[in-house]
Amino acid sequence: MYNRTFRLTADWSVEEDVMSGTFVAAWRTRERTDADGGSLRPWLLGVATNVAPATTRAAAGVTAPRPDGIKQMPTPAS
Repeated sequence: MYNRTFRLTADWSVEEDVMSGTFVAAWRTRERTDADGGSLRPWLLGVATNVAPATTRAAAGVTAPRPDGIKQMPTPAS
């Protein structure tokens, strides 16, 4: 798992965040997994593949574009 997530991120510190996010996401979706379905490794690798892009963007300080096209929330008038 560690080497796979490192290949996805190319940064050991981001990789640690991806691993944490992977296990948190896996824990949250554990009910949807078949306990008798065999190895969990392919499923965990899939979760890591889905977690890696968001974690990498967050580490770089990049935010995803808003669907409504607003770049930044307006600041309230003081």
